[in-house]
Amino acid sequence: MLSYTSNSNQRLPTGPWAKVWLTTAVLVVLGVVAVESFWRSRGFHPVLTDDAGLWALARGHVQKDNPHQIVLVGSSRIHLGVDVGTLAGSFPDWPRPVQLAIHGSNCLPVLQQLSRDEHFVGIAIVEVKPWSFYAGISLGGPRDATEGDSLGYVQAYERQSAVAPIEQRLRIIVQSSLALRSPAASVTEAPHWLKTRKLPVAPRTGDIDPERGRHLNFQYYNLPAVLEDRKKAALEQPDMASPQQIGDDFAVLEEMVTRIQARGGRVVYLNLPTGGAVKAIEDQRYPRAQTWDRLVKGTKAITINFEEYPTLAAFHPPDDTHLDEADTRQFTAAMAAILKSKL
Repeated sequence: MLSYTSNSNQRLPTGPWAKVWLTTAVLVVLGVVAVESFWRSRGFHPVLTDDAGLWALARGHVQKDNPHQIVLVGSSRIHLGVDVGTLAGSFPDWPRPVQLAIHGSNCLPVLQQLSRDEHFVGIAIVEVKPWSFYAGISLGGPRDATEGDSLGYVQAYERQSAVAPIEQRLRIIVQSSLALRSPAASVTEAPHWLKTRKLPVAPRTGDIDPERGRHLNFQYYNLPAVLEDRKKAALEQPDMASPQQIGDDFAVLEEMVTRIQARGGRVVYLNLPTGGAVKAIEDQRYPRAQTWDRLVKGTKAITINFEEYPTLAAFHPPDDTHLDEADTRQFTAAMAAILKSKL
């Protein structure tokens, strides 16, 4: 009769497993060192990935029930145009400002989330991007493939687990240590490398920091090509909504402003500098009298338009849309001085 009895020791594999595991670990480490050395030899350096996880971590830094907490809401214009450190220095006794801008995004889902947060009683500085405000507002996901998913970021924050902030801080440590974690060096880009038979070029500007601060140095760009891209992007934006639609949309926005300000918070609408072809296209497509002026007339929010202040109008975006890192600190200081006079 066969016996099916056994013990745990009989089921364990035999052999020099300690040596196998050690060898495997050494090979993995050597592989990582080799790949890291390769990318660093091509000029890559550790950079952070500006994704929903990093945004959610920043959103978690917004102090509750503090009327002096400043948050920045918008897209790349305010992200690249307002320097968090300079803004903090302008209000030294206040909490550190929090950068919540999302590149390429419609910022309104973020403003809506802040308006619904009963513990947010701070100051929301909101970038007024013409096609987000004047072409029919959207509180859902992105309207097209080029628009950042601000709603997705908000949902990631609202649905995150208790350990998500810890996991994100660990990712920051890893991303800050390894060049191979650079998005441009990601293995997911390998099909593109094979197709073009070209490896990526290391980015020389535009890195994100743990506070989600970011600056651009346009000397590293092919400026004529960038200007043409900005002009093309401006031409592709939607037309202005009907006067009735704009009125309805502004009423929805004012409900958000009212909710925030009713509990002691403030909303600041900020129109950042533009220039050249982009400004000409926006001025023609979204006439000020029907857009900005109407917004100002119907809101209790503080409003700051660069065109109305010589200290702000003096700054000219090299790409007609975004300020260069050489100007962001001075612009921020000038904007903060105006803000102080209005608070």
